[in-house]
Amino acid sequence: MANDYWVGIDLGGTNSRLAVAGTDGAIAARAAAGLSPLDPADPVESLLRQWDQLRRQAESAAPAGRLAGIGLAVPGFVNSAAGTVSVLPNLFGDARDIPLRDRLARRWGAPVWIENDVKAAALGELAQGWGREIASFIFVGIGTGTSAAAILNRRLWRGARGQAGEIAFALTGREFLGQDFGEHGCLESFASGYGIGRQFAPGADGRAAAQAPAVFAAAAGGDARAARILADAWDHLAVGLSGAIAMLDPEAVILGGGIGSRSEPAAELGRRLAAAMPFFPVRVLASRLGAEAQVLGALAGARSLPVAGAAS
Repeated sequence: MANDYWVGIDLGGTNSRLAVAGTDGAIAARAAAGLSPLDPADPVESLLRQWDQLRRQAESAAPAGRLAGIGLAVPGFVNSAAGTVSVLPNLFGDARDIPLRDRLARRWGAPVWIENDVKAAALGELAQGWGREIASFIFVGIGTGTSAAAILNRRLWRGARGQAGEIAFALTGREFLGQDFGEHGCLESFASGYGIGRQFAPGADGRAAAQAPAVFAAAAGGDARAARILADAWDHLAVGLSGAIAMLDPEAVILGGGIGSRSEPAAELGRRLAAAMPFFPVRVLASRLGAEAQVLGALAGARSLPVAGAAS
């Protein structure tokens, strides 16, 4: 219908961003806010109330119409078929199979598309970024953590359990066989914001006592140890991706996220892969969408849903 509109939501670890788009696909309004503490008795209800506020804020700046669909990009393990989310300890503790899709659909009275945030970012890149000219690529999101998604012949590959792309758990050396890296995994323990910070300044609790931007700044200032930690991170990333590149033969690796969107990772990873894999001349590129990739992917997912009342 002419007055239909769609909502895309990007749930981060500390904030939520919401965008509204009309039938032409252009974003008509936005809203964003930090996450307030969630009620442990019903954290989903607390989160939905915060999204209610964001929706009212965005809709007040957008043309009136009918909500036709909602796209939701969330971190953690997402079962897109069941509409559930697991492994979000900072928001939902140890809870598993949280029915976030159905709770939101009932509350807002519209169908909901839900996907892991990095897979959503890859779909955003496919729709409005490098995907306009590249049909097969691996999208790697490097922020606090590291994850990936494979777009093959313009389609997202989810894998047998929906976990395709969870390269945080890829082993980057045989010396790591048998080691338990916990929730972060082997690759993420070196090639991520968490890993870079922890390698530079491990805290007493085993976690990172420094933030990755401080390590980049130290390296730029001539700190040899910081530079070595960054070089190790790109080594681990190259090793972790090499098997996927050999198996899938993508045209490109696209880097996104707060760290991946910087200029250094693409240059460093590209140099390593070119030297080690000359038979796979993959391009290594920084995302064209940057921080917008997730919410644009969520909107693309929302617009893919069947619209009630539309002609068949």
